[in-house]
Amino acid sequence: MVHLLEISVLLYIACRSSSFLSTRRAVTRPSHSQLNWSVETDSFGSLITTKTVETLNSTYDLRSPPEWLEFNELEKGNGAYTVIRCDYKCRERIFKIWGREFHIDRLEASYKTLKSLTAQKTTIAKEKSKKLVEVILKAAESTLKDVKADSDRNTVVIVMVTILWQPLDSDINIRGHAFSTLDTTQVINDVPDPIQVAIAVDEQRILPDRFNDCPQSKLSTWCRRRRPLEQSFKRKGVGEVILTKMERDGKIQLLEGLTSNVFVIYPGNVLRTPPNDLVLGGYARHLVLETAARCGLEVEIGPILMDESSLWLEMFVTSSIRLVSPVREIIVLGLDPSSILPGDMERGEYFEGTLSRDQTIKFDPKVCKWSEILYDILENQGYEG
Repeated sequence: MVHLLEISVLLYIACRSSSFLSTRRAVTRPSHSQLNWSVETDSFGSLITTKTVETLNSTYDLRSPPEWLEFNELEKGNGAYTVIRCDYKCRERIFKIWGREFHIDRLEASYKTLKSLTAQKTTIAKEKSKKLVEVILKAAESTLKDVKADSDRNTVVIVMVTILWQPLDSDINIRGHAFSTLDTTQVINDVPDPIQVAIAVDEQRILPDRFNDCPQSKLSTWCRRRRPLEQSFKRKGVGEVILTKMERDGKIQLLEGLTSNVFVIYPGNVLRTPPNDLVLGGYARHLVLETAARCGLEVEIGPILMDESSLWLEMFVTSSIRLVSPVREIIVLGLDPSSILPGDMERGEYFEGTLSRDQTIKFDPKVCKWSEILYDILENQGYEG
């Protein structure tokens, strides 16, 4: 099982007129065994070695994709980006690139929320981005050639490629980054670990959100803006934080994870995921929606409400990195507004609860729909069971 990088950050968070000012105090870095290989490209498309950079207030380990994006935002401003999963097949010695066209098209759409593009510049930027992926994967091959060949055609090493577009005068600055643990995994046989998720309840609307700020765009500012959410809700053992939206009638709607999309299975084989205009449409989400009917599921694009939680039979989240991650446990975390002093959110107390004492979320791959969906996706992508 591949264990990809998670950055742990300690923050001081101040809340002034519902805006956040944050300063990083320290970075807990992964060991070198977790960061075996990483490269980036400069503005001319040439490969350069990733490194650690110190600024006035922070230290950025540019081997980490989130750190790299954050540093580039600091240096050159907001940008649009996408993360493409690339599987190096150890037996065939070739790469499988997951959804390159999907990712590049969404990258274009995201960038257009920042700055308009002519048709000519769009074509050039998209072609350059595709070439950057090829350059990066060619460099990866020189490292991966030393990985022992495996007789199982489903054994892969996952490389995550990030492409970033940033406005540069009247042009686009295009950069690339790649990261891999160099661990091998058997795509079909390695069952995803079930995770605990925290549903973040923000009744006072003081935490950052995405649904009010171009939710369908993947922008690099989110790496920095989500830090208060990570600090507030990503406790030990929590695999993902689910963002919510408080409706006018007081009902709470689940939206998406910090880096994932959310699905819930209801009675009657109904698969529901939040409305398209409130979330980022990820590639793995796209694949699930494509395969759902083949697995006997009726798809509903609509609200997932907390007060319907007793009807939830299964929950899973999707991302380009892990594809499908089943949820084994749900906790509800929220700020207690009465405990927050003016200008000092860090001392705010949190309430914690569960949805229902009697509720059981199924995650057993032998009986659950999430596993049927996952293995259908993998088989349609050329992996054999």
